[in-house]
Formats: sequence, structure tokens, C-alpha cells
Amino acid sequence: MPRKLLFLFILLIFTDLYAEKPKKKGYKRNPKELQEIVIKPENLITTYKPSYTKYFDLLTTQLFVKPIFAEKKLIGKETLKVKPHFYDQNTLVLDAKWMQINSVELVSIDGNKKLPFTYDTLKLTIDLLKYYTSNDQLTLSIDYIAMPYTQDNVQIDKGRGLYFIDADDKNPYKSTHLWTQGEEEASSCWFPTLDAMNQKTSTEIFVTIDKNLTSLSNGLLLDSKDNNDGTKTDHWKQDKPHSPYLFFLCVGDFYKWQTNWRDKEVSAYTFPKYKETVGDLFKIMPDMMEYFSQLLGVDFVWDKLANVIVNDYTAGAMENSSAIVYFDKMLMNKQQLQDADFDYILAHELYHQWFGDLVTAESWANLTLNESMADYSEYLWYAHKNGKENADAYHDKAMRSYLHTSKYKNEPIMNYYYDNPHDIFDAIRYEKGGCVLHMLRNYIGDAAFFKSLNKYLTDNKFKNAELADLRKAFEEITGQDLQWFFNQWWLSKGHPVLDIKHNYDEKNKTIELTVKQTQVEAEGPVFRIVTKVDIYANGKKETKVIDIVDREMKFYFPCASAPQLVDFDADKVLLCEKTEDLSVAENIFKFYNTSLYKDKQEALDALSYSVKDNVAAQEVFYKALQDKNWYTRRDAIDYLEPTKFNNKAKLSLTLQKIVNTDSCSLVREKALNTLVAFEKDKLVDILENTLKNDSSLLVKAAALNQLTVYNKSKAYQYANKLIATEDGRLMVAICNVFKDTTADNLEFFKKAIWLNSPYSAYKNFKNFGDYLKTADAMRLEKGILFLKDIYKFEESDYNTSGAKKVVQNLKIYFEEKAKKDQQADIKLQIVKKVGKDLL
Repeated sequence: MPRKLLFLFILLIFTDLYAEKPKKKGYKRNPKELQEIVIKPENLITTYKPSYTKYFDLLTTQLFVKPIFAEKKLIGKETLKVKPHFYDQNTLVLDAKWMQINSVELVSIDGNKKLPFTYDTLKLTIDLLKYYTSNDQLTLSIDYIAMPYTQDNVQIDKGRGLYFIDADDKNPYKSTHLWTQGEEEASSCWFPTLDAMNQKTSTEIFVTIDKNLTSLSNGLLLDSKDNNDGTKTDHWKQDKPHSPYLFFLCVGDFYKWQTNWRDKEVSAYTFPKYKETVGDLFKIMPDMMEYFSQLLGVDFVWDKLANVIVNDYTAGAMENSSAIVYFDKMLMNKQQLQDADFDYILAHELYHQWFGDLVTAESWANLTLNESMADYSEYLWYAHKNGKENADAYHDKAMRSYLHTSKYKNEPIMNYYYDNPHDIFDAIRYEKGGCVLHMLRNYIGDAAFFKSLNKYLTDNKFKNAELADLRKAFEEITGQDLQWFFNQWWLSKGHPVLDIKHNYDEKNKTIELTVKQTQVEAEGPVFRIVTKVDIYANGKKETKVIDIVDREMKFYFPCASAPQLVDFDADKVLLCEKTEDLSVAENIFKFYNTSLYKDKQEALDALSYSVKDNVAAQEVFYKALQDKNWYTRRDAIDYLEPTKFNNKAKLSLTLQKIVNTDSCSLVREKALNTLVAFEKDKLVDILENTLKNDSSLLVKAAALNQLTVYNKSKAYQYANKLIATEDGRLMVAICNVFKDTTADNLEFFKKAIWLNSPYSAYKNFKNFGDYLKTADAMRLEKGILFLKDIYKFEESDYNTSGAKKVVQNLKIYFEEKAKKDQQADIKLQIVKKVGKDLL
């Protein structure tokens, strides 16, 4: 699953951190309890998290379930087949969170036998009445009701497992539906199980629903039976084993789009409103399936590939085996589609069908085997589809994301010490892990890299694995001892911080290259770095390979004349921070004469500090603004400082041309936002022209935001013309205009907030709060009543927390104003009376 950390980060900012953070537990370790030696990061004080002990093995899971939308419950009956793993057992403990357990029976041909059990709201402990050996298979029948909304605060923190969306039919922009989310350990919120990664079981689900609704689950739909009472029972079955967190069920009013890959169905489900675009979003999937199947030498194994887009999903997407669920950012019309590129998330979740589903990490500590792999798939797909230069730019963005994270969180990719599994879904396991795989591929070569992945998948098919299994696969294929690589990149924290200098000795015709690792010991080890250095001299390029094994090393290369450029890490794959002593002339040469995206990006970054009064450096930026790679064009805009350019009229015309003609809306948006910094005379005309003529809603939103600053009356006119939109970014911009008005724009604010996402919620609620501060008493009351509905009926934390925060802030605001203003006191009483449940 991608990008949970981003969601949590937004949520924490949004709720103003008023929720108390969980306390760290004191670290104690009994050596006798541990079967392996692990390294504990110094900055963590929490307990060691091993793989779950397997007292029993799951074999098969059969569910008969009926969701009750009005009560947000699920009536269930489960038939569970298990066996003792090795040791004899007389007690079975199942994970079963927030349920009503009605009965537990042992199933046999002689008739079912009731079994004694105890239940503490989290664990179901079953007395089997005798000991069973590992040769015995037990079949249990459990009658239960899942009640994931029983303990709201606990369930929000731990995950409900089963989510009823708009069950009360209050949101006019959402359809009533449900979906499940098993990762990390929340499948046991809707059926009793051994909720551990290192368990595998087949799946069979019979779900009874309204006959006008559609269900989706793992495996194949074998039958749909009309019950002649307004309901039907759909029968889903997946014979291939998978871990409990990958179980999935979704029910709602969906439109189904369908195609095929080879002889398997590929489908996508969305709400009928978006049926015109769902095929455009997912039509690439068969090509992806073919590409990854051939690249890995292991065909996509599951019976089908279904995709479904839902509302209020807790993250970006989830790789449930054969049935992937996606967030509502992918609900869009044709116009929104032109700004969209979701290939990254499609590739990520599809690759999980191999790495995570087919072969599953045995514990959360080994999450890298799932998420680092999936993260790297994004690079692989973009390189295949768009070329290496585009993929390198995407990869660089991922590396920078990790480097940013490392400033406040520094721990090994493989970390057995964490408070909650959710804590390790971050840029260390995702982006850093993907970068490490990229370096390993570069070090051993493409053929060995993908052959090793093939061996890993083949050897561990339908099993669990740990990092050592991956290392052994690479070592067996390459014949090399790669423990050093895995130790420093997976088992150690941090990354190299390099100071790179070079000098040319004219007398001895020699280049001296000095590489110093400046990271302190607490931030990471001294890394072994095998890398290439390209030396450009006399119009030729010579490549050297160096092996850095110490904190500071010097390398000497013969060179007949002073080099035009010494290009360290020539393949641009090294995960590091670095400073290089390249001159302006060397950076200009680097931009024009190297071929990789990262070389150009580094040159632009360096030249941005030297561009003032340097025409040659300025020309590099003009050249970059015309580059074929849109990432480089956007980088040029990012790094340029208009005030340092000699000919500002030329720069303005160049940026205006980009705003009007560039093929990439992200580049147009960036150019527009840069143009406003120095082009004041024509600015309003430029913004109006963009609002009238640019087809991109992303660019329109940027133009409206800027127009709000420079001409509010015109911004209001354009905002009113655009109020039919449901685009998240444009609605934020319109709310930003409406917040300063006294006109009756309440209905638009309501629409924007009903359609909130983690990316828009903070701004929309803030603008709505500002709007209500100046609203009359009647509108203020209506606004607070609406916020009460949001708080009561919305599923998403960012909406419920946001509604509460707005009312609290209004109370504080009017309390201060009421000291001098009688009207403010009247409004304060409205806030207190109407919004009392949110205070």
C-alpha cells in the first residue's frame, strides 16, 4: 500500500496535533526469548517485534456474511479449517476485534460439538477439549456479528477493517457502499482469524446483499443466487492461499468496465457517474501485466485482476490479491483526466500481486520485501513506457522524498523495533528501499538482477519470506557474497554524505579525486561505495570504476590535459547527499554534454547560485526551459530566480509562452506561479487569459488563486462561473475566493467539504471557518448544523476532526470579539448552543 505516511502527516497537521501521542514503552530484552541476533537502533526505545509464533496453521476460510448498512454491522458465520503447526495444542486463540461471538462449534461427520470459549473484545480463546497433533485438521464453525463501530476512538486508531461509507445516506455526493481494509491487522475486525502475515489460507465468501448492488471479493465469482426476497447471495472463491490481511470485500452500486489479459478477466469498478473515464484509467493494466510477467519470468498467478475506486479510502490503494482498491482521487471526469497520471499507483499495486501477495513478508519488520519492491516497480514501468530519462526524474523525486524524511527519522530499512506496524509505512521502507534496489541492480547488472528476482519468487511461491531469502537468491545467481551490501543498506541506518573535490596536477598530468564521507557515526556507518567516474577531456569521455571503503579516500587518474568535467557517480544511482567543487564553467559543460536527467538537474541547481550577471549560465536556463523532458523544464522554473536575470522582458515572454503552449499542465502551472513574482503590468490579463483558455483544471486553479491576490472582484466573477466543478484543487481555489465574501456561498462550501480529500480538507475547512466569521447569524447557524452532520455521519478522520476544529476555533474567535461587540456575543451563543457536541 502506497503513501500512508503522507496521509498521516496531513492528518496530524490538520488536527493541530491535539490528540495525545502514544507513549514509548521502556526497552527490556530477555536474551533467552530471542532466536536471532538483531541490532537495535540507538534512537528507538521500544520492544522487539518478532514474527508471530505459529501455534496453528490456517488452511481454509469460508465466510457467510450479510452486511447491515443501517446498523453498520456484519452478520457472519465462518467455517475455519486449521491444524497445529508442530507442537500439540489444546487451545486455539483467534484474533476477533469488536465482535459479538454467538457460538463456536467443532465440525465433524458425527455432528457438530459446541466448544467452550472466552472473549475479551480482541481475542477469541477456544477450548478444544483435548490435544491435537500437527497431523490433525480441525474444522470450526463460528457464529458472530462484526461491530467495527462499537469503539470509535480505538477503531479509528487501529483500523476498523470494515468501513460503511455514507450508510445514513446523508452525503449528496457519495454513494452508500462498504469496503474492507485488512492491512495491517484489521481483517479480524470482520471475521475471526489468525491475523498474521505469516499465515496463508484459501478464501471462499458467500455475501448476501440487496439484489441491485454489486459485490467484489478475491478470486472468481462462481454464482449469484436470487433469494426471492429482494436480496441475492454472491459466491466468491479463491483457491490460491494468501495472507488474511489481503482478504477483501466491497459492496455498492458500481459500474463494471472489463477487458482481458491473455485468458484472464481484467476489470475496473467505479460509481456510475464516472463510467466514461474508468476505462481510460485502467486500460493500461493488461500491458503492465504482460510487461511484469515477462520481466520477472513469473506470470501473473491470480484468477483475475479487479480494480475498484471507493470513497474515503484510508490510503492511496491496497493490493488485495486479485482485487485492488483505490482512493477517491481517481474519481474524475474527462477534463480532470488530462491532468492525471496514475500509472505509478497502478504499477505499484500490480507489482504487489507478486511481491506481497504471491510471496509475502513474514513479518512487518520485513516490510521491505513488499513495499520497497512495489516502490521500485514505479521506476521500472516509467522506464518501460516513457524512457529512462523520464524514469530517472521520477526516481530522483523518490530519493529526495527519503532524504527529506531522513532529517527527522533515521533507522534501518529492516527494523524490528517499532510501536505499531503503521509506524514503518514510510519513506524508509518505500522510497529508500526502492533506491537501494536500484543501486543493487546497477551493481550486479540487469540480467542477474531480474534472474535473482525470478528465483526469489519461484522458491517462495505462495509462502512467506524474510530479507535473508532475498539475499540468498541474489547470491546464488551472482555467485557473490552480498552480505556487505545488505548489511549497510538494509540493516544499517542512514546514507552517505559526501564531500567530493578534484584537482588537476598540470606537471604530472594527473587528476586527484578526493571523496570524504562526512556523516557522523550516529547517522550511519562508513559505506562501501562502488561507483563510476566519467572524465571528460579533449572532447572525449573515459569511465573509471572506484571502490570507496574508507571515510576519506584519494584516487588518481592520468589525464593529458585539464579535464572539462569530472563526473562522480556517472550512472547517477547512488543514494547520498553530496557537495562537489565544480566551477560555473564545469556545470555549464555538464548540462550541455551529459545525457542523464540527474546531471542536468544538478547543473541547474548549482548554476542557480551563479546566474546573476552571467549570460552563459542564464542561457542554460533558457535551454532547459525547452528540454524534451518536462521534469527538466519544471526544474528550470523551480531553480530560476527572475530577479537575477539581465533581460527580464525576455524571461517574461519565455514564461508566458510556456503558460500558453507547454504540453504539460504541471509545467504550465509552475510557470504561471513564477511569472506572477515579477510580471505585474500584464498579470491580470495573463491570469484571465489562462482562466478562459487553459483546459487544465490544475492550471485554472493556480490562475484563480493568483487572481484572488491581485484582483478580488474579477476572481469572484470567475469563481462563480466555475462553481459547477467537483475538482478538488479548483474547489479549494473557489473556497479561497468565497471566504472573503458576505454573499450566500454556503452551498458551495458544503459541496467542497462533502467532497473533501486529505489533500483539500485543511484548506477547505480553514476557508469555511473564515467565511462563517463574517456570516450573518442565520447563515452561521446553518453552517454549524452542517458541520454537525459532517462530524456525525462522515467516515474520514480528516472530515470529522476538521468539522470539530472549525467550531472550536469559532468559539475562541467570537469569545474575543464579544468583549467589544454585542453582535459577536449573539454569534458566540449560537456557536455554543448549536455546536455544543463539537466543543
